[in-house]
Amino acid sequence: MSADKIIEKIQAKAQEDVAAIEAEAKEKCEKIVAAIDAQTEADLEAMKISEAAETKEIHRRRQLMTRLEERKRALAAKRQVMAEAFEEAEKRLEMLEDDHWIQMIKKIVVSSAETGREQLVVPQADRARYTGPFADGKSMLEILNEALTAAGKPGQLTLSDAPARFSAGIMLVGEESDVDASFEGLIRDAREKYEYEVSKILFDEVEV
Repeated sequence: MSADKIIEKIQAKAQEDVAAIEAEAKEKCEKIVAAIDAQTEADLEAMKISEAAETKEIHRRRQLMTRLEERKRALAAKRQVMAEAFEEAEKRLEMLEDDHWIQMIKKIVVSSAETGREQLVVPQADRARYTGPFADGKSMLEILNEALTAAGKPGQLTLSDAPARFSAGIMLVGEESDVDASFEGLIRDAREKYEYEVSKILFDEVEV
């Protein structure tokens, strides 16, 4: 075989090898590009889903904040109304007519006295009612002891020499416990109870 034919065969083989390598490289390249495209598409879809979820969460939280602000305003308004109502109630308690005042103090004492031998602490301004004739020729202390006796309790209340520090109402000092039935205390207890109930407006039915 001549040298020219050998060279031709070598060249032909080299061209075949080059073509095969190029084809293989092209196939690998196409697979890589397809894989990249598929991953990119998946990433884009995941981003869309994530963005949609984030947008939905942002919208939900904005709605929540709006509802919270509305409830805060409602709560503030209700507290203002309640404050005015309790202030008015305290004024009315301090201005009770004698008949209503007697009935209220009697109800407090009869329901609160445990032994019927408690000591009463009253404001200086009311002291004359408890020591001297007040209603039907009787002192308030006598009226209260009679009411306790009628309720089946010992009517042996006594009056403290020291005046109360509050301006209206009464305090019962017992052997084991005291009962603060000052009008200020009654109003304060009622306000705390109802303010707590109204405050729940802020969180009731609100999902975080």
